[in-house]
Amino acid sequence: MKKSTRTQRSSVLEHIDGTKELRLISTTSLPLASFEAQAIAYSPSNSMVAQIITIPDGKEKKQYLRVFDQNEHVEVLCSDLSGQKKHGIIYGGGSAPFVSLRFSHGEGHVLYCAERKVKTAEYYDADLEWDNDEKILESN
Repeated sequence: MKKSTRTQRSSVLEHIDGTKELRLISTTSLPLASFEAQAIAYSPSNSMVAQIITIPDGKEKKQYLRVFDQNEHVEVLCSDLSGQKKHGIIYGGGSAPFVSLRFSHGEGHVLYCAERKVKTAEYYDADLEWDNDEKILESN
């Protein structure tokens, strides 16, 4: 994906008594909420975030799955899902418990809901041997 990505970091600071110094209590890094994000899911331990992003590319739309590790502040995965031709458009809406993007309990897999890829039907196969019954049955 040839697109710059931004993250946001939130920190909790504590004012040290009697001084002007600040002490860092905790920090977390999140992917910057973008308008392209169709769906966002957090892992059960909140250590990872998954996003489905749709980017228009001419007449078609490219869909990407991005996974961020919030503990290490790095992008773990950015995969072009529409380029794999395994399924159709990915659905992004929904609210709990019927969400369309979800982490597994072990946080090793991401589940999403997509349209089924429909194969084009051929009504006439010019290469089919009409004299051979076995070949006709195999073609169906």
